[in-house]
Amino acid sequence: MILLKVFVFCSVIMGAVFVLMILFGRESYQNRVTISIIYSAAVIVMSIALALLLRSQTTVIGFQNRALFLAQIKTVLQILGYKQLEQGEGCFVCGNSNIFRNWMAGGLQFRLLEDSAEITGPFQTLTMLKRGFQTEVKSVQPEPAKTNGEQARIFKLKPKSFWKTFFVTFGVITLLMVVFFVIVDIANGSLFHGGYISFLFGLACAVIGGLFYGLLIAFMSKTKTYTFSFQDRELFLSELRIALAALYYVPLMQNESRYIYKHRTRLSTWLMGHIFVYVEGDKVKIIAQEIYARMLKRGFGSEQTDGQ
Repeated sequence: MILLKVFVFCSVIMGAVFVLMILFGRESYQNRVTISIIYSAAVIVMSIALALLLRSQTTVIGFQNRALFLAQIKTVLQILGYKQLEQGEGCFVCGNSNIFRNWMAGGLQFRLLEDSAEITGPFQTLTMLKRGFQTEVKSVQPEPAKTNGEQARIFKLKPKSFWKTFFVTFGVITLLMVVFFVIVDIANGSLFHGGYISFLFGLACAVIGGLFYGLLIAFMSKTKTYTFSFQDRELFLSELRIALAALYYVPLMQNESRYIYKHRTRLSTWLMGHIFVYVEGDKVKIIAQEIYARMLKRGFGSEQTDGQ
């Protein structure tokens, strides 16, 4: 069923692009057939890939303290965009607050056992939950700095600026799209000869695409500052560690009042930057990309918002 939903979604998107190419293109009948085959293959590949990510699966997450686990899972699910729909004795069901995602992948079903929870839901979401709680159980420590100078350098890190993110993304996307259009032109035998995708047309599309995605990523990675209050410091920090681990963020450096998290991949850290956490008394200030800051706000609520 999930494969059928994904196939329909990909077919509509790719079909719309294909129709536009046919209407506004000047290619021959043979090229149209070739493009049709390529797009059909792309739809099938995309459908299978998305279906694998969204397929339903069952996993088990162990816990020692049932009440603590329920408090943690409730917060993490809210951060990931889930809300509780039904609850019974020893079980409950959660649905995604996004109607489209809920239709595509379905919700989560929890069955609480004596010292574990059996969870059924989309593979991608279960992978995120397992990563978060396994990281908490293993008590992963931040990567140790080799020298005092390295430690000082890390603590001097600052949130990435809007324009730096824009220019980096613009350059990467434009370069990738230029390479793509050149490959397509070579395959069609029309490089520099005014075929369906001429080099100049491809270059213009690459620049426009770079501008669009550069602005999009820059706005998505624009930092926000949220201040949260808490009653139990250890509970709050454990929920935060689980949530950030689920979002692929791991500790980079920390002291008693300051924590810095980085993405698991260098490319994402380079593009999106770090997440900064400052603990001050019974409040914590989190500086993160807007997309992640809003997710954390769903789980923890906020008292104050400051734009960066």
